[in-house]
Amino acid sequence: MNEEISKILSELAGSQIDIDFKQSFENGGIDNSIILAVMQNKRLNRIAEALEAIDMDLSEISMSLKGIDQNLDNCISRYNGNSFLCITGNVSTD
Repeated sequence: MNEEISKILSELAGSQIDIDFKQSFENGGIDNSIILAVMQNKRLNRIAEALEAIDMDLSEISMSLKGIDQNLDNCISRYNGNSFLCITGNVSTD
């Protein structure tokens, strides 16, 4: 287990880290650079997830706008350099 955690922390910190957790805690804790690397990784993961969600939302909006644009192609009339949108439909009240 300690080897696995040491490997993960080494990857995050960008250098080889071998930690004896029991000894580290008895001698005042783990090096601050390791803790900062773990915190930065967590934050970067959250930022990446947020950006991926935004990308998906923007893709959906783009698809919706393309659909609206295609539906409006036949409803726009142009006269003397102006464009007019023709809206038709039925209105019902209950």
